[in-house]
Amino acid sequence: MTPNRPTTACLINHYNYGAFIGDAVRGALSQTIPFDEIIVVDDGSSPEHLARVREACGSDPRVKLIEKPNGGQLSCFNVGFERSTADIVFFLDADDHWDPGYLAAVLDVYERRKDVSFVMAARRVCYPDGRTEEQRYSDRDLGYSVVLCHRYPSWIGANTSCCSARREVLACFLPFEERGGWRTCADECLVYGTSLAGARKFALGAVHVNYRVHGSNAWHGRHQSASDLLRRRLEAMRLLESIRVKLSLPADLGVLAPIEFRTRGPTSWRDFRTYAEVVLNSGMGMLGKLGALLNLALTHWFGRKREHRA
Repeated sequence: MTPNRPTTACLINHYNYGAFIGDAVRGALSQTIPFDEIIVVDDGSSPEHLARVREACGSDPRVKLIEKPNGGQLSCFNVGFERSTADIVFFLDADDHWDPGYLAAVLDVYERRKDVSFVMAARRVCYPDGRTEEQRYSDRDLGYSVVLCHRYPSWIGANTSCCSARREVLACFLPFEERGGWRTCADECLVYGTSLAGARKFALGAVHVNYRVHGSNAWHGRHQSASDLLRRRLEAMRLLESIRVKLSLPADLGVLAPIEFRTRGPTSWRDFRTYAEVVLNSGMGMLGKLGALLNLALTHWFGRKREHRA
């Protein structure tokens, strides 16, 4: 770790999770490398839960509690981001918690890879009966995903407690106008927003995030009817369009598809087909499309050969 490491902020969003908030705050405070800021945003909890969050925050000078009227998860992101000043921002749901080495592991990525501006970490699912399930994957440079997210609502990310990003990328779209939506699942705003803002993303396979399943989760384990899924899809499309407008992105990014494809490391046949579809649906002329498709094919072929040799 370099002496002049970037400053860090932990933003904890809380609403009526008094039974869990203590673990979240203690986990943030117990990092082997301390956070510079820990900001807890209470979203209008009931009096008994508010008392628990006040107790959890205690008197540590690094912990700042912000109490506000209920407005939903995205409103907590907005308020916490505006009140923070750190170079790198880490997000944490109040019912989850981190192992002590989480911050050090993620900071190591940011310090080794100055071009990376979003890190998603693997998680450990913790069940009420004491069982745990580690959802591991290999460390991987995910490259850029502006084109993918612009053309489709492509999810290149993870749930809130696994996400962190550099401030300059988040500032491109936060604070984000809520328009009454995203009371839950606001991690979609983080994931889509950072993609469209041009973040190079990295997947960290080490497991330091504890994702708690407790029966009152806002999303995990909830039955989703066809109507629910349709509404979520429409909301995601509206979100993408709003961020596109805010970032002044042009309507057609097809010309960038071969360039972005080269940043994404080992690619699958599905990746190739997706980018090829972007090219074919773009406004480029026929010669431009043929050239772009050839570029994609060569990138994919040589990438697969390098992967097999490794």
